[in-house]
Amino acid sequence: MIYDAENTFMYQQDVSSVGTSGVDSDVVAYGKGDAQSPLWLTVTVSEPLTDAATVAVETAAKATMASKQVLATFTMAKGEQVLKAKLPQGSLGYLRVHAAATSGNLKGKITAALVMDA
Repeated sequence: MIYDAENTFMYQQDVSSVGTSGVDSDVVAYGKGDAQSPLWLTVTVSEPLTDAATVAVETAAKATMASKQVLATFTMAKGEQVLKAKLPQGSLGYLRVHAAATSGNLKGKITAALVMDA
């Protein structure tokens, strides 16, 4: 899989101490509107999850993520390491990912990015 630095939220970020409060990724300038072909969101965790995790894609009109809205929320089940999902329409211009454990802590390192084909 090819990652483009401009479309990468997190790259091998250590999430060993991330619990239910979660962690926010870097902000990606995606563009407003839905005229472009939708990209795929891929999330890869280096170790199988010991409990379920949620991954929320947030969008806002400003890079500061003020007045953010949740575009979509995905669940990764216990034991999973990979999430692949088509990015839904409705971008306000900027995107970020919020990943959190449903209980306990996440393990290992996480990579989250937008790619052309999953």
